[in-house]
Amino acid sequence: MKIQHGVANLSEISMHYAYAGEGSPILFLHGFPAFWFVWEQQLQQFGETNLVIAPDGRGVNLTSKPSEVSSYQIEYLAKDVIELADHLNLDSFVVIGHDWGGALAWEVAKRYPERVSHLIVANSPPYDALMVAFATIEEQRAASEYMTRLKAPTAESRFLDNHCEVLWQVAFGPLVAKGIVHEDARAMYQACWEQPGSMTGFLNWYRANMPEFDEIQADHFKPSEATQITTPTLLLWGEHERAFTRPLLNIIPEYAPNMQLEMISDANHWLFLEQPEIAYQHIMKFINP
Repeated sequence: MKIQHGVANLSEISMHYAYAGEGSPILFLHGFPAFWFVWEQQLQQFGETNLVIAPDGRGVNLTSKPSEVSSYQIEYLAKDVIELADHLNLDSFVVIGHDWGGALAWEVAKRYPERVSHLIVANSPPYDALMVAFATIEEQRAASEYMTRLKAPTAESRFLDNHCEVLWQVAFGPLVAKGIVHEDARAMYQACWEQPGSMTGFLNWYRANMPEFDEIQADHFKPSEATQITTPTLLLWGEHERAFTRPLLNIIPEYAPNMQLEMISDANHWLFLEQPEIAYQHIMKFINP
């Protein structure tokens, strides 16, 4: 199936997106350090029966890169998704997200519940649940310490050094060793990461939204700690996930009462790359019961 590309001129940015297929729409939202290309297999799979769209998030790859860190607050990222849906004339859609894209998918469903028919998230908690975990679970603080390094002013130069070799090895090296990600994908990711301003755009998602653990206050919750997500939700969780700890799974249902959890064996953080067929089966069963 041919994957095509488009650009949507939104109210604040221009957003690049890949798309394929036709029918009921599904939006795929990537995390760090991925971009639309991480969903290539899903665009092929789901594109057989659905219209599938995978944008580059704000600041990433071929999408506009605002200079102000505050422009990357999660509410603006969620608004981008809705404006993209408006551009594509999508009244209602399924949204699927992983990692930061998962946090964003939760946020879109929370803020715009009338637009999201089904929410599917892999290996990512709602933003507010993560704030609670940062404030109360030492295990999660330790697992998320890398976020402090990602917010550092030197993070860009460290990642861009030697054509992003360190970032490639950390993010995808183990998957290359297992034959899950092919070495020839390196050039695609390098081209994304080396786009002028793209690495800063990536890292600004963390800088704009991740407070210091000891400084979390009521106003860090969006819009309040009591807000729930009522959209029918499927949470896929790799049994070997490390970035987000198991105690989070006890907090998430407080924010998503209409959620079902599926643990995926032999999967770590990159669940859609490691177990694409199993994820596909779970999702199709969920959205087409």
